[in-house]
Amino acid sequence: ELQERFPTLTGLEELLHKAQNALESTFLAELGDLDSIPTPRTEDISFDIQGLDPRAAFLFSRIDGMLSVQDIMDVSGMSTFESARTLLRLRELGLLDFEPPR
Repeated sequence: ELQERFPTLTGLEELLHKAQNALESTFLAELGDLDSIPTPRTEDISFDIQGLDPRAAFLFSRIDGMLSVQDIMDVSGMSTFESARTLLRLRELGLLDFEPPR
């Protein structure tokens, strides 16, 4: 979209790719051990997951306390960037915890 608005600018795609790679690395570092096990927090069963966007709700539905972070990212159908960002958002919302690998 930026390239269309500013056709004389060059290198926007490369810049976007580099920025996304840097963010992906940050997200993965924040997630920590990809063998850890995300578990849904059940203390507040009144939380309405329908308030989540469909992709986040789908990813949350894959969290069963058995699959690792890497497994969930693999079955999500999302890019590593998207799945890592979504898992971090779910944790930020207080919907899941991460347990050590088994």
